[in-house]
Amino acid sequence: MRYPISNPARFAAVLLVALPLVLKADAGQQERLVYEKPAGVTEKTRVPMSHSRGLFSKVPDSLALAVLCPEHTGLTVQEHPSIFWFMNEPVKGVIYKLTITKAGETEALLEKQLDPEKDTGIQRLNLKDVSKTLEPNAEYKVTLYIIPDLKRRSNDLITGGMIKRIPAPEKLVSKLLTRPTPAERAIVYARQGIWYDALAAISDQIATDPNNKELHLERADLLEKVGLPEAAEFDKKLGS
Repeated sequence: MRYPISNPARFAAVLLVALPLVLKADAGQQERLVYEKPAGVTEKTRVPMSHSRGLFSKVPDSLALAVLCPEHTGLTVQEHPSIFWFMNEPVKGVIYKLTITKAGETEALLEKQLDPEKDTGIQRLNLKDVSKTLEPNAEYKVTLYIIPDLKRRSNDLITGGMIKRIPAPEKLVSKLLTRPTPAERAIVYARQGIWYDALAAISDQIATDPNNKELHLERADLLEKVGLPEAAEFDKKLGS
């Protein structure tokens, strides 16, 4: 039998409690935050940022911009998951926005204006905060746009990735019920291949203890392993 991940009765035992990230496994070994790619996901769905920015004085050549997702479609078991992205430095005089669009559709589920001068570093949007729900077993495209000129949209800088909501496997639910902290749940999600929820859980733990260098280094390693070096370097600096 499957249980929805949002079922409050099933998850009363996994409220946020700030404890260390490292766990003791049954064999006495330490468990670490390691992402295991799930089987059957759509490959090569991440879109690297276009590199024509040198044509526009508004956009520095050093700009790094990315949706924080794997190269394949990332999974979630949440109806209101969190979306993460990264921009390394502010940009003036441009339009900066995030969209989420169901695969095969043209109208966006969400279009959110961002602040290109303030929304830098690792950023997060919880879809519950904007009353948006992902349908089960559907893929969605998450796209970041930097628009230097509304009259010349061919000059847009675009990057993105994919997210898919799946039913929570019973094995995942049973493991989560034994892990009371966000850090512990991050390890479970990552090893089950649930990317977005693993990133959200370790970020929840960081929010409870933002000066914990080890947590930033763990998240940096998670990001680096899926090919997001700029965002990983940002966290490494916070962990140094």
